[in-house]
Amino acid sequence: MDHPKEMDTSTNRESDVVAEALSYARKAEELRGIAIKHLLEQQSQIENNLKALGHPLSTNGNGLNHKPITDNQKPDRPAQKEHLSSTKRFKDVKLAEIGRILLKEHKSLHGTEIEQLAREGGFKGSENHFQNYLRVAFGRDQGFEKIGRNVWKLKEHT
Repeated sequence: MDHPKEMDTSTNRESDVVAEALSYARKAEELRGIAIKHLLEQQSQIENNLKALGHPLSTNGNGLNHKPITDNQKPDRPAQKEHLSSTKRFKDVKLAEIGRILLKEHKSLHGTEIEQLAREGGFKGSENHFQNYLRVAFGRDQGFEKIGRNVWKLKEHT
């Protein structure tokens, strides 16, 4: 059986562990509060900076929610009016050539963006299978590089 002196030592160690755990829990809660305070201050500063730059903001119940950027506001996408002088820009042009023109203008584009811009420019191709057609056309041409999930750019040597 345990001796009374050993039980006291064991009980003291358990009490010390509990006390230490409670101390860490209080410290964690204190640090959490400080971290939240700092993050809210940073959020406020970011919102003020965005307002100063004229960026439209809105909030929902979950905090900061940026309004969607329209196509004409995208920094790496020049206004479409400059590129689409008419709706016949791509009439009777092969898809690989359309892709080359668009990717020279935009560096990289998702397949659906290529489709949208090609159709706006007058391209008449397969309505139901455009993305498959795009993949095959770009693959045959070999001047294109797939850099992500249906995201394309021109190969460096073209």
